[in-house]
Amino acid sequence: MKVNPDPPLDDYKAAMLARVDAEAEAFRHRFITPGAGQAMVYLVKEAEARALQANPSAVVPHVAAEASARGIPAADVAQLVIDTADNWRGLSAAIEGQRQGAKIAIEAAATIADVRAAADVDWESLVQP
Repeated sequence: MKVNPDPPLDDYKAAMLARVDAEAEAFRHRFITPGAGQAMVYLVKEAEARALQANPSAVVPHVAAEASARGIPAADVAQLVIDTADNWRGLSAAIEGQRQGAKIAIEAAATIADVRAAADVDWESLVQP
């Protein structure tokens, strides 16, 4: 029986670093819409929502468009956008902390087994009470 040798440690680390990044992104997509353009829209909507709360006569085209589509007041959309952004910020920070911690541990690992253990991130723990 032929035993497959472990890959070179540096190659394995690179593969596991990429895996951690991919897993973090996939986990994020459970909570947000993927895409760079959509991310930009979220940032603009949050800025507009905060501007509207600070100044009810602020020009807020994204918030106004969503309010029109939903058939609700722009102030309600602004509050929804702000609440969503604030909630996301906490989860996003937790995901980033997990991702960076795993990558640091992978880089520091001295063996394939250590790399494998460091790359085994429990993403679900971030949303469980």
